[in-house]
Amino acid sequence: MKKILHGIILCTLTDTKKKLHLIFFRTLTIFSAIKEYDDWQYSSGVKQGCRMHVSIEGKVTIRYLIKNKKKFGLFQSNEYELVLTSDRHICLPDLALKAKKGRLPLNENDGANVLRIDNNQECEKNQPVSIPFNSNTLPRNAKAKLFPVKNEDYSRLKLIRHPQSIAINP
Repeated sequence: MKKILHGIILCTLTDTKKKLHLIFFRTLTIFSAIKEYDDWQYSSGVKQGCRMHVSIEGKVTIRYLIKNKKKFGLFQSNEYELVLTSDRHICLPDLALKAKKGRLPLNENDGANVLRIDNNQECEKNQPVSIPFNSNTLPRNAKAKLFPVKNEDYSRLKLIRHPQSIAINP
C-alpha cells in the first residue's frame, strides 16, 4: 500500500497560442502530484478535464440593437433587424435571439427562438453588422435578448442590449 505524505496541484501554461473565433487563448493544463517517500509522481494531464482555454485579451463586448424596418419610413412592419457592434474584430460564435411576451427572456431556454446566428459571421471593430429577421410567428409585445448557444462562449463574450431596442410586434 502506498503512503501519501502530501499532494499538490501544478499548473502549466503552454506557450502556443490558439486562435478561436479570432480571440487569442492559451491552454492551461493542470497536473496533480503526490510525494511518495522521496519521489514525486505526476498525473499525465492528458484528459480533457485537465485542460482549459484561458483568454489573454479578456472578454469581447458586443452591443446589439433591435429595430423595426418601417414601410415607407412611417409604418410598422413585420421586418426587423438585429444590429451588432463589437469593440474589436471578432468572428461571432453561435448566437441565439430569444423573445418572450411582455418581458425579456431570463436565459437561453426561456422564450421563443427568433433568430440563430451561425459562427461564420464576422464583425469588425465599431462597424455595425445588420441581420434582418421576420416576426410573423411571435406574440405581440415580445421583448428579445441575445444569448450565446455554447456555454463556453459566456466566458468570452459580454452581450449588452441597447436601451433603445424596441419590443417586437408592439
